[in-house]
Formats: sequence, C-alpha cells, structure tokens
Amino acid sequence: MLHSVNVNMIVATCRCGSRYGIKIAISPHGGLMIHRRLRTTPLMHKPLLVFLLTVLCVLSLSDGYVCGKTDANLSAQSQADVLHSREIDRIIPSKPHDLFVVLKNGLTVFIRDSHGSKVVSCQVLIKTGSIFEGQRMGGGLSHYLEHVVSGGTTSRLTEADIKVRVQAIGGVSNAYTSYNHTGYFINTTTEHHKEALSLLLAYVTDCQFDETEYEREKGVILQEFQMGENDPSRQLWYAFMKTAYRKHPARYPVIGEKGIFLKMDKEDLEAHYRRWYTPGNMVVSVAGDVDKEEVLKTVLDLAGARNGAANPGYVLPAEPRQVAARKVEKTVPMARIAQAQIGFRTVVLTDPDLYPLDVLAVVMGDGRTSRLYQEVRDKKGLVLSIGAGSWTPVFAEGQFLISMDLVYENLSKAIDAVWEELSDVQKNLLSEEALKRAKNKVVADHIFGQESVQSQASLLALDWTATGDPYFSEDYVAKIQEVTPEAVMQVAKKYFQKDRMT
Repeated sequence: MLHSVNVNMIVATCRCGSRYGIKIAISPHGGLMIHRRLRTTPLMHKPLLVFLLTVLCVLSLSDGYVCGKTDANLSAQSQADVLHSREIDRIIPSKPHDLFVVLKNGLTVFIRDSHGSKVVSCQVLIKTGSIFEGQRMGGGLSHYLEHVVSGGTTSRLTEADIKVRVQAIGGVSNAYTSYNHTGYFINTTTEHHKEALSLLLAYVTDCQFDETEYEREKGVILQEFQMGENDPSRQLWYAFMKTAYRKHPARYPVIGEKGIFLKMDKEDLEAHYRRWYTPGNMVVSVAGDVDKEEVLKTVLDLAGARNGAANPGYVLPAEPRQVAARKVEKTVPMARIAQAQIGFRTVVLTDPDLYPLDVLAVVMGDGRTSRLYQEVRDKKGLVLSIGAGSWTPVFAEGQFLISMDLVYENLSKAIDAVWEELSDVQKNLLSEEALKRAKNKVVADHIFGQESVQSQASLLALDWTATGDPYFSEDYVAKIQEVTPEAVMQVAKKYFQKDRMT
C-alpha cells in the first residue's frame, strides 16, 4: 500500500494531444500509473475521480458490439439460467451484494451491486504492464498500446463513432498503464452500463490499429517525453527507481525510455496485443446501481463465446539483495528547489510487515503532526516540506519512501536529521495515543478510498490479480487494528538500515 508520501515528489499532471488529459500517480497496489481521460463533455470533479455524469441521450445498440436483449430486471428463472450458463467455468465465493465468476475462456468477472446512486463504473483490467515487455523492455510498449487501444477504431466502430457514443451516455472513458497491469474504464449512469461494457470489450478484443491513430499517438507520447524531461518530480522518481533496482524491470519508467520507444513499430504493438489481450488475461469489473445477473448476461453475450487463452506467463528477473547504500544526483534545469527521496528496501504486498509499515509511514511522515515534519521542518528548518510513505507492490520488494523539498545546501544536514528520527523510532516504543492516532488515519484514508463505485470496481480487480483474494482490501482494516507498538518498532529496526538505503 502507499500512504502519506509527499505526492508532489511522485505525481505529475499534464495535458497534451487531441484526445486525452494525462496524469501520473502511484497505485496502492504498487504500480506507477499513467492516466488518460478521453475528453468528451465538461465535468464536475469530486475526490477519487468520481464524476457527476449527465445523460445526453440514449443510443440504439443495433450495430457494433451488440448486447443481447434483456429485460430491465431478469426473472428468477432467468437469473438461474444465467448462473448455469455453459460459458461459466466456476463461481468464486462472494458476499451477498457481489457476484464473481470465471468463464470457460478464462475471463474473470466481478460484479457488485451498490445502490447508493445511479452511477456505474465498468472496467476491464489487463494483466500486463511495463514490466512484461520482453525484448522491447524499457520502451513503454504497454503504455503506447493503451494509447492506441483506448477509444481507438474497432472493426465496427471508428474512433469518431466511439467518441459520439461515449458522449451520448454521458460517460467518461479512462485508461491507464502501470508497471504490472493496464486498465480501461467508463463511468456512466445505470441505464447505460451495457453500452459502456460494449465499448470497453470492443477496445480490448477488437482494436484495428488504424495507421493514422498509431502515428498520432506516437507524437502525443513524444510530447509526454518532452514534458517529463522538464518535470523535476518525474525525473526524481525515474532516477530513484533506476538506482534502487538494478535487475528488476521496475527500474524502467512506465512510459519507457525515449531511445527504446523510437525503435518500436506497429507490429510490436499488434504482437503485444495478441499475446496479452486475451480473455484468460482479463478481468471485467462492474460496480454500481446494477442487477448482478443482468450484467453477467451482458458480459456473456459480449465475450462469453470468444476464444480464450491461458495467461501467457512471464518470469521476472530476481532483484539481487542490496548490500550497500546507493546514491544518485541529477540536475534538472527547470527545478527551482532541490528535491530528494530516500528509500529503504522493504517487502511485497502480501508480506505481514505491510501493516506495521503502513502505520509507521503515518507516524513518520503524514502531515504537520508527523515526526519528520515537526522535527526536520518546523524545529530545525532544514526542509520546505517532507513526507513518508510505504510502497509495497506485488511484483517486487517495495520501498519505505521519505521525500523532501529543500535548499540543496541543507541536504546533508536534513538527511542526518531524518536519521535521528528513524533511530528514535527504532529505540523507543510508540505511545498508545500515537499508535491509535496513526491507525485511525490509515483506516480513515482506506475507507474514504473505497467510497466511490469506481474505486470499488478497481479494488476488486486489483486485489484478485495481486493476491487471489478479491476481499484483500476489505480485510486490511482488521489487520491494521492488530498492529502493536512492538510491531512498529520491529519493522523500523528491520528495514531502516543503511545497506538498504537508496
């Protein structure tokens, strides 16, 4: 999980190209994600990308990726028929408001009815990202493919047709690429979820790789490279990851490196699409004001008969044990102040140390009441800002991150001051009051992060692909409440070691 890190150090937002806005962020499941939003209608923004959607009109689904006709509410007999479809391989145990199934072609489907509002989030997650790019490793192949696939021409719909349909359902079509997965989603209103699913499944199964769109998106990505070169926060993250990881492909940016990117061609994208964009490597996740069996029938009509293939599999190189501290400095002409990031090698997402590390991140670097902020900034005046976070991906050992904005001349003193605070938490137990306050903050942030149907659909898919448990995040709160002062001290001693530091 990722908590409390100074987001200015690792998040950058920009806009470029004719189709998309772009945002880079860290996924709580460990992926650096490049988000793109299809520009359709003006939107009002709420936290966690929840949008108030206005329905413009209802399009007929008579052509294109057509859904089978269904009544607004399936009868009890129809529901039973859906669940006993020949195309369903197994039903995954779930809670009453959920329906989880795996189709015989390997497609996994998660559906949650959440009737708080007339909003539905439809998502498709592909279990591939920048760390699975083989001979084109480091070129940003997955990111480039996502640019072309999302909203791009299919065999039945042109790019212009798709844009009209997204506008007509009042939806927002989004896509993002991370280290280990790629996501496509449309948020819309209840009555339009079938059209949203139809469009998404057309993207991921029927992309035609139009030459004009391929070339245009290449230009858009080159603009992203240019903006990244002038973005100190992004350059800091790239330099940190390249230094912290010597063998693991997480060392490469999700967008790739420009020199490798320029060597890729359309055949590379098409081959990657054929290999990874198969039903057995996809998860469809829907949450919102829906009838579960009706949604399942829609998915079966759209994708149940498609030929499946097993997950193609991929062995990631093991990252060697870090045996000495590492350091890198980089000059970015656009930077007005110095930015620094300290990382300590820690654990993967499924390690039990995840929970005390997340609590420790809040204690050390979450806001103005945190130890680092009070001691290093307020009392000693060595930094302009400081924060901490625990990044625990599923695909590699993560990092306990400390980020700072400061005057460069204060860097050495600031690092020494940080070490004083780290040493203190290694030697002295947290008070019960401090522990309770930290737990409350972690739990509140976690619960707030699951309020929207978009986040619920996303977490179901991400939890399943990362851990094999779609309720992993729901169990998180209970595990946080079990953290003791002794557990926090233990992880501080275990991971705050100079030979683990970058």
